[in-house]
Amino acid sequence: MHNLINQIKQSISLNYKILRIFKTKNSYFLLNILMKENFITDFEEIKENNKEFLLVYLNNIKKFKNIKIISKPGVRVYKKTTKNLKNFNIKKDLMILSTSKGIITNKKAKYLNIGGEILFYIS
Repeated sequence: MHNLINQIKQSISLNYKILRIFKTKNSYFLLNILMKENFITDFEEIKENNKEFLLVYLNNIKKFKNIKIISKPGVRVYKKTTKNLKNFNIKKDLMILSTSKGIITNKKAKYLNIGGEILFYIS
């Protein structure tokens, strides 16, 4: 998951228009969220040599420069609910959480009143 975010961030800083990544279930769900929030233009599945990839069409939005990865392999960060987050503007910022309902945004987590592992946020 962190590798995908770093690849997107690096590709945008190098002004790439298309990015090819390995297809995983989590990357598919994360790209759906990023597409709904207008951080990427589109993505599609391709198959090469019996391996599945995702082609990601990038917007050159500089929002990815303000990305902060919260949970890391050595240090996991969990919140019971997203109601009481300090220094976080829920209307402007986007937080991605891994919950029992899947990978969702902070807005959906607040609506469902659930918490989970905070993967990263974009301010």
